[in-house]
This record gives sequence, C-alpha cells and structure tokens, in this order.
Amino acid sequence: MRNKLLTSFALLLLAGCKQIGPPEAVATGPAEPVPVGGVVVLDGSASSDPQGRGLGFLWKLVSRPAGSTAEIADPTLATAWLTADVEGPYQARLVVSNGVLTSEAAVAFTVQCGAAAPVVALTATPQESATGELVELAGSFTD
Repeated sequence: MRNKLLTSFALLLLAGCKQIGPPEAVATGPAEPVPVGGVVVLDGSASSDPQGRGLGFLWKLVSRPAGSTAEIADPTLATAWLTADVEGPYQARLVVSNGVLTSEAAVAFTVQCGAAAPVVALTATPQESATGELVELAGSFTD
C-alpha cells in the first residue's frame, strides 16, 4: 500500500511539472557592408525567455579577417559594438542565459573598403550671428 501511495504521489508531481524551455537568442547586425573604421552594432535585444526570466548576454567574435584586432566592446550587454578595422567577413556569436538554460545565435557581417556612409554637409548664412538673428541653412549630401 505504501509503494502505491509513493508512486501516486510521484505521478502527481510529474503531472504538475511543465516543460521548461530555454531562452531564445536573437542576434542581428548590419544588413549592408560596413566601411573600414565604421562602427558595427550587434543587437540581441529581441532575445526572450519563455518564463519571463531576466537574461544575461555574452557576445564573442568567433571569426574575423587575418590582421584584424577588432574586439567587441561591452560584450555582456544586449546591444554591443565593435570598430571594423580590416576588410573582410566577420562572425559574432551571442549566448543568452536565463540563469538556468542557455541558447545561442550567430550573426555575420562584411567590412568593405569604400562602403562609406553618405557624406552630409551643412552651411549657415551668415556663419556667425547674434541671438535672435535669422540664419539660413543649406544642406547637401553625396552617396
């Protein structure tokens, strides 16, 4: 009789347990090539946990071109960054933890010479003015 009670109690405990899933790691980076010297933003802020637990983040640069010394700044933040220093392909990995389970996601991006952002130029007429004086602004850009 005692064995039947223990077995029934164990089955009740197991029936009450839900399957606990790992967090979901979501890593994004630049969709377009980044110029050498440009800042690469790595974003893991869309990562989530099915139980609503807080998440810890760890970014790591897993591959980079020969000669690159690029390192991820603030690798424990949801959104981290690095300065692209050498032309070529890069790959970063994000590990997300809810304190119990982890998951990973990877993001790849390319750094190219000449992949420069548009240049914006603004001019003011007059270039110096007194408070309250009307100033005309003109802008142009090249891409």
